[in-house]
Amino acid sequence: MRKYEVDNNIILKNTLVLYLRMFILLFVSLFTTRIVLQLLGVSDFGIFNVVGGIVALSSFIINALSGGYQRFLNYEMGKSSESRIRSVFSNSIIIQIALSLIIFFLAESIGLWFLNTQMVFPPTRMYAVNTVYQLSIITFIANVFRTPYDALIIAHEKLNVFAYCSIFEVVGRLFLVLLVKYIAYDSLIVYSSFIFIPSLILLLFYIVYCHKSYIESHFNFTSVDRIMIKEMIEFTSWNLIGNLAYTMKSQGLNILLNLFFGTVINAARGVAFQISTALNRFVSNFQIAFRPQMIKSYAYGDTKKTLEMMYFMTKVSFILLAVICMPIFFEIDFVLSMWLGNNVPNYTAIFVKLLIITNCVDAFGAPISVVMHATGKVKKYQIFTSLVQLLILPISYVFLKLDYPPETVMYISLFFTIITQIVRLLVLKIYVHFSLKDYLQKIIFPIIVVTLLFPIFPIYIINNFSSSWLRFIFLSFIVEIVLIILIYVLIISKKERIIINSYVRGKFQAK
Repeated sequence: MRKYEVDNNIILKNTLVLYLRMFILLFVSLFTTRIVLQLLGVSDFGIFNVVGGIVALSSFIINALSGGYQRFLNYEMGKSSESRIRSVFSNSIIIQIALSLIIFFLAESIGLWFLNTQMVFPPTRMYAVNTVYQLSIITFIANVFRTPYDALIIAHEKLNVFAYCSIFEVVGRLFLVLLVKYIAYDSLIVYSSFIFIPSLILLLFYIVYCHKSYIESHFNFTSVDRIMIKEMIEFTSWNLIGNLAYTMKSQGLNILLNLFFGTVINAARGVAFQISTALNRFVSNFQIAFRPQMIKSYAYGDTKKTLEMMYFMTKVSFILLAVICMPIFFEIDFVLSMWLGNNVPNYTAIFVKLLIITNCVDAFGAPISVVMHATGKVKKYQIFTSLVQLLILPISYVFLKLDYPPETVMYISLFFTIITQIVRLLVLKIYVHFSLKDYLQKIIFPIIVVTLLFPIFPIYIINNFSSSWLRFIFLSFIVEIVLIILIYVLIISKKERIIINSYVRGKFQAK
């Protein structure tokens, strides 16, 4: 078997750039949410969350498409096939045009009917609801259409460009949000209009940048390969089905909560998802930096190196989420009061806590998904994981019909997220030779032990000190120290400890 040389410098550089992006996005997004909630009020914020959620839905579609296109690009790069790389991009443009037309048709038929006949909104806000919906569709299509360019930039590992564009998008939206209160018109409609502007500017920039930087981005009908289009559609369709199932679960739960409890609960879930998404970016940034190298190593034929990176990616994903999320988990009431003041919707705190736990479990799945994408055999993987995810909706409906509280749907989602991780491992085992026992011993069992041990300290602090900035800082410090010690002793392997110790000693000696 050939051995693939991983370029750790590129991974490190891209990870640092993406973390700079993440910190800016985290601050700006949370600040923007506070302003938007104040501008719109709880009811209109809930309307935007459930109707304008179609824009959030586009992010999952983009992830599915971008992941599919990027897989083919990186696979051909690993094979060093320039003509095939050109074909991948030209084919992706054809696919995007067809997909955009399908999205538009479905949104303006079934989607419009469901919005106006099945969902619950204040009668006086129906004009605003429909306007927000139409603006969201346009933004959705603009975001989806830039996917091939997004995938091309990530495949070339030019993640600094990707990071700067993301920063421009959120900062641009913040600037536009600040202008909303100065416009004497319906704030919900104005805000929804402003969401579209940065998306359009980014689409135009991506087209121009890729056209100038990468010869393969020059669309050419002679590069279109019908056989490859069929392969890409098949792969991307299964990939899309998996992401669509996740999106249907997410938006479906939002709609269920709207049907049973109204827009105020949608506002609570919207705020919770803002925090959850912002925290989850810590992990996704790291995973984006690793993805191209993992797919290239598999294409090169070095499966052992691919699995080593999968194990390492899984460990670091958990570590990053745990270290960042746990102080917020234990001090969520204080964090929400400092962030939103007296505008915190009911149920927000419990929603945030359950989403944090769900995200920590779900982080185990991304490294497995990357390896499955590298193999190209995603049909069974997406079918089984999608079926498990979709079970969440009917079961949640039954419990809500039986008058269970809103947070019940989050507990159900967490349970099936755990089941999904088991299914992912079993399907991966079918296509890639690796030891489940080894995975459990090196990854799962140590993480379970850490998860059971470290809460002792923050619970003691919360029970013996009153809520304040001092307690928050002290608890955060203790949680980080305890977590780092437990992770170093129980999760990090002996080989990884030697590397870390050598690196730290080198830094001290250099000083």
